[in-house]
Amino acid sequence: MTLEDIDVQSFVQALGVPTQEALTALEQIQREPAAWQLAFDLLKSDTKIGRDWETLDDERRQALRHELIRVVVESSAGPQNVLSKLNQGLAIYALRTVPDEWENFLPTAMEAMRQRARETGKGAGQAEMAIVELLTQFPEELNRTAIISARHGRLVQDVKAAVPVVLQMLTRVACGEEAWLADLAPTHRGAWRTRAWKGLQQWLQFGVAGDEQFVGLLTLTLRRLQELATQRATGSDDAEEEEAAAAAVAEDMVGNMRMATQIGRSVGTAAVEELGLPWARQAAMGDGEAATAWAAVLASFGETHAEFLVERVGTDARVDAYLQTMVELTRMTGTAGVDEQVSAQALGVWYAVQEAAEDGTGRATVAAVLSDVAQGLVVKSAFPAAAEWAAAGREGRERFHAFRREAGDGLLNVYYTLRGALVGALADEAGQRMAGLTLDAWQNAEAALFALRSVGEAAAADAAGAAEKAGEMGGEGAAHDSPAASAAHLSRFFTAEMVGSQFVAVLRTEAGGERAAQWGVAATKAAVVALVGAYAEWWRVQPQLLPAAVACVATALAQPPLVQPAAAALRRICDACRTPLAAVADDLAVLARDVAGAAAVPPREQQRVVEAVAEVVAAVPAAAAHVDALAAGDERSDAITVLADRLRVVDALARGLQPPDDVEARALAGDADALTGLALAAQSYASPALCDCRVALLHALQRVPLVDVELLECVLAVVASATRRGPHALAFAFADAVALVGAGWDGCWDGSWGERLDSRWDERCPSLLRSVAQLATVFAEPAAWHAAPPDAPRVLAGLVARAVDVTCAGLEHEAPAAVVACERQPLVCEGLLEMGARVVLPRPALLACVPHACVARLCTLATHALAVPNRLALRPAALFASTLTRLAAAAPPADPLRGLWAEYAPAWLRAILAAIGGTHPRSLLPALAELLFAFVRHHPADTRRCLADLLAAADFPSPHADAAAKRQLLQLLATRSLVRAKAAVADFSARCRNLDAQ
Repeated sequence: MTLEDIDVQSFVQALGVPTQEALTALEQIQREPAAWQLAFDLLKSDTKIGRDWETLDDERRQALRHELIRVVVESSAGPQNVLSKLNQGLAIYALRTVPDEWENFLPTAMEAMRQRARETGKGAGQAEMAIVELLTQFPEELNRTAIISARHGRLVQDVKAAVPVVLQMLTRVACGEEAWLADLAPTHRGAWRTRAWKGLQQWLQFGVAGDEQFVGLLTLTLRRLQELATQRATGSDDAEEEEAAAAAVAEDMVGNMRMATQIGRSVGTAAVEELGLPWARQAAMGDGEAATAWAAVLASFGETHAEFLVERVGTDARVDAYLQTMVELTRMTGTAGVDEQVSAQALGVWYAVQEAAEDGTGRATVAAVLSDVAQGLVVKSAFPAAAEWAAAGREGRERFHAFRREAGDGLLNVYYTLRGALVGALADEAGQRMAGLTLDAWQNAEAALFALRSVGEAAAADAAGAAEKAGEMGGEGAAHDSPAASAAHLSRFFTAEMVGSQFVAVLRTEAGGERAAQWGVAATKAAVVALVGAYAEWWRVQPQLLPAAVACVATALAQPPLVQPAAAALRRICDACRTPLAAVADDLAVLARDVAGAAAVPPREQQRVVEAVAEVVAAVPAAAAHVDALAAGDERSDAITVLADRLRVVDALARGLQPPDDVEARALAGDADALTGLALAAQSYASPALCDCRVALLHALQRVPLVDVELLECVLAVVASATRRGPHALAFAFADAVALVGAGWDGCWDGSWGERLDSRWDERCPSLLRSVAQLATVFAEPAAWHAAPPDAPRVLAGLVARAVDVTCAGLEHEAPAAVVACERQPLVCEGLLEMGARVVLPRPALLACVPHACVARLCTLATHALAVPNRLALRPAALFASTLTRLAAAAPPADPLRGLWAEYAPAWLRAILAAIGGTHPRSLLPALAELLFAFVRHHPADTRRCLADLLAAADFPSPHADAAAKRQLLQLLATRSLVRAKAAVADFSARCRNLDAQ
């Protein structure tokens, strides 16, 4: 008989009253090799002890404890996976019983295992191995098991009481001091020591009782690490896993912020006594997992105890030795050529050291160390040789780029301590490298430019401020680390020859056919462009260099690989040098047009660049020439594209600063600040020359059918940006603006659906609906900054009716069933219902002109959308229904809004009850409850009467909801508390879904 021949369920039932046949089969199964898997399945904590705990009575629970301890001890010499699984079961058992049924758990469990070993004649080592495995696994199970909070505190207290005993035992095992370890094979001894180190790391989370004990354990751990590192240095790899585990313990201890705060000097002194020795540097400079782990120990110590280090640098030889080790790690070549993992770990130390030195008196003492760090980072930032770069693969190259970003941040961090001294060193290095730049040896020059760019924004701002304050560049007697010294160094490097000739020459260099040469040229060009952009603040105080800087950007924009960094550089220069750039505003306007049409530049960056150029153009007294330069762009074969491009650029240049999104709403409410902001924005937008060009283009577009999607979106954006600043900013007739938006509807949907309704229909329609809403928001009623056109309500009502009719027709074309159409096109439904709720219903003058059939279609659409079981459809439908409910309650008795509500409220309430009853997910119940509460709050009598009529129907909204549950719902909905109303809806929904019976 084998396992395959047995029905396990029937077999287990037979063992309930064991027969001779069952016992014989059990003995045969025990001899099967596959029986181990059966044992695993039966002992799995999450299927038996963890999940079926409640099936055990008290007597069998006590018996299970003794049985688990017995099998754990007897299996300790067996396969490791068996021992682990058994100890997992014992740990889960403890989490169920400690401390209510099993007090002083760990000491009693350890003693019970030792007693069991003595009674059965097992060696002492078997019990100790079982104990080590239990101590290693228990914290893991405790961390991932959810325990009732009332018992969790008592359980943790019971566990913490055993911490001294646990740490003592695990430490003795980890250091090889237990006698039973000598009886094991060398590989097994190392495995158990490694296991003990991992257990120690788990138990450190419970704290070490006493400062002296913590320092003693740290010292012991570091000395054991020294022994293991020495073994590795002699060529032995047997202890590498143990060394990595011990290093993880040391990393947690030296990085313990609580102990660093309480006894930082004691911990720092004990750690640096070991970490400042030569063996520590040698251990971290090796290869492999252990060396990486050891480097993490050194980095963790430096990050946590930076103040301790800064206080003793220059006076404590061990501290100096440790810092020198970290400098060497920063400079270290990664184990995979471009893999800079170890060096990246060291960077965190210098952040901490810089912050500690900045706040204290150690700034001068750490300057020499940080200078060495900066030199190392410049070297490390250099790209490797072409062959090494190609061999690194994609993953290796990504790691290098990630490290370079961190190295750049590290250089900036060092700058905040060294200031002018660092700028001088980097500028001298960059000048020397640029003088000897060749295509064969470009890496060092590119790295020097990268380093100078990394500190660029901070250094340029400091130097520019110092130059403006002093009225000259630096001056005699400036401190070597002062901003004035930075200004002197930058003026020496950024000369007209360097920026206007050498930089431009690099950007115009054409690489040969070799791939390595092309790579070098591209990287160096990108570094030059980034450097020009980083020092934008410097160009502000050096206006004679601005034309050369703009020429660099223009040269880069003509090369597709450099368009994106060049656009960013142009934006920074325009933001920093708005007034000085007036002399080159013509060039900037042309560059802005190029950026706006560049596919390589993200749309958001395009907008930022063009707006930055717009502010420069706005500062020029005569803007007409610049507009003409934009309007007279190169002719293209597609006239529509030309018109759209020109309109987009002119509109973006004219916009200037965008006002806040809620400016119109606040201005309508009489907010004085909003009115002022709107007026300023309108003034910027209404620059005469730009306005004339924009209006001419809009008039030209009136003669073009707005079928092209790109052109349509462009026109809608222009109309929206104009109306957000009030009609006086547009200088474009209201009727013309309405005609343009209306042409969008006519051009896209003329009733002959066919090819007109393409895949982008659902993208265009929300934009058009928002444009209609925007026009109505501004023009439907008089505002504080303008008088509405006399015929505005009538004209806008026609536009609204057209939008509703065409959109609803589109939904009907999408799917015959209205509910299905709402589900397929949630954004279209959202745009239509939000337009109705936010624009049509709240404006009596506009609502009076909108045909009743049009509003009725909106109400019907809301009914269908309420029946769609997802949040995208429910949110706008609820907004529309609640808005009409609120406005109808406040309207006079004869107002049309009251009639609308009375007509559609029953259908809406039916949809709401059906959704609560089970057609919608329970996650939507809060939104449904809020909507139902709005009905009850504003129309209490009518709503309760309608609900009573609806609930009187049998099996509605669910066959599980009886008459008592329905009566209870009606009673609870009479509350004035939204919280209680939500609770009532949740309870009723659970009854309808038959969840209260489960």
